[in-house]
Amino acid sequence: VIRKILIAKVVDESLNPIVELQDMKKTYDGKNLERYHLTISDGVDTMKAILSSQFAERVDQGIIRPQIVIMIRKYMVNEIPNQIGADGVLKKMMIILDVEVLGEVTSIQHGAYSSAEMKTESPNFKINPSSGPYGNSMGSPSPYGINSISSSATTPMAQPAAQGYTPHTAYQPQHQAGVRGGYGGGNGAVGGYGEAVNPGYTGQSNNRPVVRDQNDAGIVPISALNPYSNRWTIKARITSKSEARNFTNAKGDSILFSVDLLDSVGGEIRGTFFGHAAHAKHYTTLEINKVYTWSGGRLKVANKKFSTLNNEYEITFDEKSDVNECANDESIAVMSFNFTKLGDVQLKSKDEIVDVIGIIKSFTEIQSFMSAKLGKEVYKRELYLVDDTNTECRLTLWGERAQADYDHSVGRVYAFKRLLVDEYNGKCLKASSSTLAIDSPDVPEGYAMNEWFTSVGRDLDKIKAVSLSSAGMGQVRENNIFKRHYLSAVRDGGVGHGEKGEYLNFKVTVQFLKHDTEPWYTACKKCNKKVASDTLGAIVPTCEKCQTEYTEPNLRYILNATLSDDTGSYYFTFFDDQANMLLGKTANELSSFKTDSDDALYEEVFNNALFQQYIVHTRAKYELIKDEQRLKCTVVSAQPVDYVNESEQLIQAIEKYANM
Repeated sequence: VIRKILIAKVVDESLNPIVELQDMKKTYDGKNLERYHLTISDGVDTMKAILSSQFAERVDQGIIRPQIVIMIRKYMVNEIPNQIGADGVLKKMMIILDVEVLGEVTSIQHGAYSSAEMKTESPNFKINPSSGPYGNSMGSPSPYGINSISSSATTPMAQPAAQGYTPHTAYQPQHQAGVRGGYGGGNGAVGGYGEAVNPGYTGQSNNRPVVRDQNDAGIVPISALNPYSNRWTIKARITSKSEARNFTNAKGDSILFSVDLLDSVGGEIRGTFFGHAAHAKHYTTLEINKVYTWSGGRLKVANKKFSTLNNEYEITFDEKSDVNECANDESIAVMSFNFTKLGDVQLKSKDEIVDVIGIIKSFTEIQSFMSAKLGKEVYKRELYLVDDTNTECRLTLWGERAQADYDHSVGRVYAFKRLLVDEYNGKCLKASSSTLAIDSPDVPEGYAMNEWFTSVGRDLDKIKAVSLSSAGMGQVRENNIFKRHYLSAVRDGGVGHGEKGEYLNFKVTVQFLKHDTEPWYTACKKCNKKVASDTLGAIVPTCEKCQTEYTEPNLRYILNATLSDDTGSYYFTFFDDQANMLLGKTANELSSFKTDSDDALYEEVFNNALFQQYIVHTRAKYELIKDEQRLKCTVVSAQPVDYVNESEQLIQAIEKYANM
């Protein structure tokens, strides 16, 4: 059967060769990615093969291993460049895309060969076990090309029999259990809930040829794509499409855009079109949610800086690539999700990719500022999500997503795909370039979330925030007396040595507020950058960063304060939002008291703020200040002590210790 495969000019879709897996070696490519190289035998000839990466788990479990009999249900054959066989033609290698384990190779009994018969496409095929590299092997195979066709042409092709192997649990690739029209417990898809993605697949084994849809002949799953294969066709739906972006490299000016693709078994991959010709040919014709066949692309290792899909590869397309629209295929989901509860976000690592579903509790107004890196104005907005884990989490949106209309979104269910976990004022979420948002998704998780919010979720007192407002006005993260620190930890220098510093909660009393000099600076109203002064001390009327012109100063606080607790005191810095809350006056209002020479009122503002108690969430980090490492402590957020809540926590703590 190997001879038949090698001679054929095209893959025979009806052929399901049964072979022995004689040898298997793990190798690594130039990107240090695992590959499994196999030697397979049909009892007469041997052939080299590569196992699709989707079966790596089965290899690790020992299910796929040397000296077993396998049925290859789907495969491709590629020529190996610059390697000429004994027959004078290029050698070939098989890419195994779908395989079923049938059993173990039979053993030798008393030196005699035992034969077997199996039902397959060659009823006369016989496999004779003999000594091989792993003990017993089928026949006395040799690499194809060493035995001439004439010498073996008279050899009857035969089949291994049922007595020739030990039955083994059949293996089929683990397709994602998606549903059309739902998110199905994290593996579902949008479209119409309740019908399996692959309704014809039962998970049971049989020895009959696989029946394939003739319209999908030659289609391979996305999970089977690899750099060793350059002749493939996939059938996939566009789930996301980026805007076209101009760029310049050593070859000159060019343009690119990307699409995210999803196939019927849940495989995802990003494809990027490069060049003006590719843009002109494909950009306007490719539409989100439509199904296409794709071929003529090149596989390369994915750049995770730009792609957040769960695939180690991505495809590069150009104007020669072949893309054809198909009729809508309902077995291909509109989108697949793997939801993470908001309560579990704090367990995730920074930059980890997650999908979430929740209720929008609130949102901020759009903020705009000039980006020095991008050289243009960018937009930002924050959403606050809650879910049935009684958890609130902040989500930051950028660009067009931030400009979307959220005026009527409070209390509505939203699903978000491909968000990034961030660490800023606690664990939070941020949108990536490939993030997708779905309003009121028609899925089981959406119905359950809406029911939760309607019945109990509106009781916001039970909601715990895992991230704070970037403005610092949110609740202090984990306001729990058991998770607070004492200022002695700061004073003794045991914190803040990490690269990103440490976030700590304290219960403190305001002991001193420094205001002998003005505790503010003049800032641009748009970007908040400090405004420059001329040689005479007059304010320059145009911001150097964003070029905004202004006639009136905009003052923002930088207020230094001494905070104390039972173990000591330490110096902390309050920035504008936190200082506004602490003093009850804006910097512009406080400055007007000095302008009007109302020193008594000016001093009263500071005196009223002294000896008040707060729960503060702070950041401690060692920084190089005047060639010396010093611990700098900044108040990220603060809230007055809630004495009722504090008393309840103290009572619980006393009861806990009393029962120890």
